[in-house]
Amino acid sequence: MSSSAPPDRKNEEVSRWLALLERGLRADEGARLREWLKDKTHRTQIIDAARLWHGPEIVAVIAGLVPKAELVVRKQDFRRRFNTILGWSTLAIILVLGVGSMMGFVKLPIDESRLLAAHGVYATSIGERRDITLADNTVVTLNTGSKLSVEYTTGAREVYLARGEAAFQVTADSARPFFVRAGMRRFQATGTRFNVRVLSPELTELTVTDGTVKVMDAPPRLPETPAQRRATLLYGETTVQALETAQVEPGFQSVSSIDASQAEARLAWQRGLIVFEDEALQDALVEIDRYTTTRFVLADEKVRHVRIGGSFRTGDVEGLLSSLRDKFRVDSKRDAQGRIVLSSRSAL
Repeated sequence: MSSSAPPDRKNEEVSRWLALLERGLRADEGARLREWLKDKTHRTQIIDAARLWHGPEIVAVIAGLVPKAELVVRKQDFRRRFNTILGWSTLAIILVLGVGSMMGFVKLPIDESRLLAAHGVYATSIGERRDITLADNTVVTLNTGSKLSVEYTTGAREVYLARGEAAFQVTADSARPFFVRAGMRRFQATGTRFNVRVLSPELTELTVTDGTVKVMDAPPRLPETPAQRRATLLYGETTVQALETAQVEPGFQSVSSIDASQAEARLAWQRGLIVFEDEALQDALVEIDRYTTTRFVLADEKVRHVRIGGSFRTGDVEGLLSSLRDKFRVDSKRDAQGRIVLSSRSAL
């Protein structure tokens, strides 16, 4: 890749490589990443972004792919610049607050010192759900197996959803927009309730329940593939309204309306539930797998297509098996590896 790529495109490339590193590189991706890192500009950008947004495990992987001397220099430069910026920003805020409070014209909705300290990384394990109240009183609920990085400044509120799913109740602040980066796109919200789920490094699902959310950062338009010629796909930036959901790709998104009951079912995980409506068991298990380390095996072709419906408690394997047995004639047993083997009763 050439270092002459536009800045926005470079940022997209950095985000994409970091997302792939979070997921775990496949064989061909490792070779491509090494080739991409031959460009010193690329190395500089990804080192800085990894230190700001990601944990030590990702930084360690990158450290093994770049010259050690260069990594040390970047670490010193990064700390020096970060400390300088933070120091001057803090000083400026202190001066503004001091003078403003004496003159009586500065009235801030939140404590700015807390705002500058609102940097952190939050994560959940498999089956865990976590509520986080940020410095501006925005509430984030992390679903199972998720990771979120937060950085607030005096001009913007930025979070990065590296993996998993999160629901946001954003406190309105017209002077400080709220951005969520997930997959390869960015979303902007004000006083809004919405849900973001990372389905893959290049596909994100956005569901808005209140207010509007703008889908941003579309890369330069490339020749369309046959799949992208579907009428339901929109190119570029799009505003998603309340009771709408969008499947968001690097440059395109498909937006559709949902009703209140569908929105409630999609967000039932916030109440510790999974809701299915006439779903094939093989498809339902994909969702169930997110909440448990237990592995399921489908023993026969018929059981794959058993249709199930209802509400199930996330992570409650025994409750699920009981419901499958009593309501849907699906039996279960554990094999020697501890997996749960499901079979349709008529096939026994």
